[in-house]
Amino acid sequence: MFLNYYEILGIKPGANITSIKLAFNKLAMLYHPDRNPGDPFAEEMMKNLNQALRTLSDNRLRKDHDELILKNSAKTTPDAENHFKAGASLADLKIADLQKLIMEYSAAIESNPNDASAYLNRAAAYRALFDLDIAKAREINKSKKRKSKKAKEELIDLGNGIQLELVLILAGVFQMGSDPSDEGHNDDESAFEATISKPFYLGKHQVTQAQWEMVMGFNPSKTKGSKLPVTNVSWNDCQLFIHRLNNGSEQGIRLPTEAEWEFACRAGTTTSFSFGEKITTVDANCDYKIRKPVDVGSYEPNAFGLYDMHGNVFEWCNDWYGDYPPGRSTDPQGPKIGKDRVMRGGSFCVKASSVRSALRNSAPPDFKSNDLGFRIAQTPSL
Repeated sequence: MFLNYYEILGIKPGANITSIKLAFNKLAMLYHPDRNPGDPFAEEMMKNLNQALRTLSDNRLRKDHDELILKNSAKTTPDAENHFKAGASLADLKIADLQKLIMEYSAAIESNPNDASAYLNRAAAYRALFDLDIAKAREINKSKKRKSKKAKEELIDLGNGIQLELVLILAGVFQMGSDPSDEGHNDDESAFEATISKPFYLGKHQVTQAQWEMVMGFNPSKTKGSKLPVTNVSWNDCQLFIHRLNNGSEQGIRLPTEAEWEFACRAGTTTSFSFGEKITTVDANCDYKIRKPVDVGSYEPNAFGLYDMHGNVFEWCNDWYGDYPPGRSTDPQGPKIGKDRVMRGGSFCVKASSVRSALRNSAPPDFKSNDLGFRIAQTPSL
């Protein structure tokens, strides 16, 4: 089956090598298998993109390819031809236009199941339609800004204008975990009444790469960006970072306990998420929408003024992972020994239901991942 590589890359036949590479890089970011694990369409698309780059970057192969375009032009379905005229400006189309295109591509596929370009075109139209829906939701949300309580904040100066912002979280009582009737409930989330008996400070944001590098002198993250959360850090690595921050003093900087983390995440709510019973990619970086970390603070904070408690990257907690206590508990801190440490919050590469306030994850203390970071806590000085 002949594939028009200009159509796959969404470029004109006369495009130069720079335009070809730019188009390839843009699409490769969307379809790379690492960002779409187990997705056969993404794997096939990536294979076609690589072949398109190889073919159009080689003058001889490109000449043969262009000759085949002329020979196959009569076999191309009208819908597939129209796609790339419209596809170059999909972002400029309205919802009704995109819906019409999707119907046309579906009809083309029905009449010719081997028309690869029609499948790709329909997928592009679906993505553009989804982006329009998200943009509309963001526009509506501008008039519905969530209100956060004005809490006392503290700054830790790391030097060179880089600071760690902490928010004071007051003591309180809450239901930790979730009820069996809650959507997505897991057996390790058995609900119980937890008391946080003392106030504590918690990082306003996940620790960023700039903050980590200022303290540690290097950046372990694969996806680089000064305002991105630091990732690929183990629980043990976090302890070294904290040790250096405390610098032998009594500053009380530490990882939050699991109970402190959930108390701060819920911010007084009893719903599955601090934003309600449902969460979308308008509220948090999750559900495979972006497929990489984003700058901290890119979404609205919860009612305590904390950012990215749902999604973006998982966060280490101090506790060993284990069963919850059978009844009420004050300042629970998990078992005294264990194999895995607790991770909370979910990330950009998990489904929306996996960034719930109550959801628990765990990993060995030397585990590292591109979607795992942390935020610090601090015990106030007396």
